[in-house]
Amino acid sequence: MAMTQCKECKQDVSTSAKTCPSCGVKDPGIKMIHKLGGAVLLGALILVGVNACSGDDEATAKVERQAITEAGTERKWYEGGTLHQANGLDWQTADYANKLATAGDLVATVYQSGKLNSELSRRITDPVEARRMSEELVKQLDDAFEPETDPDQNQKMYVNQKVSSTAAIVMALMGWLDLSD
Repeated sequence: MAMTQCKECKQDVSTSAKTCPSCGVKDPGIKMIHKLGGAVLLGALILVGVNACSGDDEATAKVERQAITEAGTERKWYEGGTLHQANGLDWQTADYANKLATAGDLVATVYQSGKLNSELSRRITDPVEARRMSEELVKQLDDAFEPETDPDQNQKMYVNQKVSSTAAIVMALMGWLDLSD
């Protein structure tokens, strides 16, 4: 029987368990990211996946012009992101600076494409807000790509999940995207 950790209490439970025997939470082994519907997945994948793959340097340049420098370092927080086309396994092993820079690029891409909701579009012109949003996206992607306890299960789960696609889904679920078009 395959085991996983309960999403609430972190106790080991069967992957087929309907409720956690320890805390009673429904579907203890199923994370929010695993419950996504096909429509949100398809729309978000098309939106950010195409934009992230376009190689558009203008989106990154916008954030670069607005960003602040890390105290005491020469490297800016938005520089050096390499995880745009990486999979979940790569995300799990990447350092925080790479994750943050990649998230900044993805947020900038959505902003530049006009797909960020109007409230966030007004706020993102502040470099502190751009970084805050990027940090939140890193947290959400860390949760989405949380390693499974079984290495084989972890490999199967995340080898084909792309960072850019998952970021699109996460941003849609958080209400960041304007999907009215």
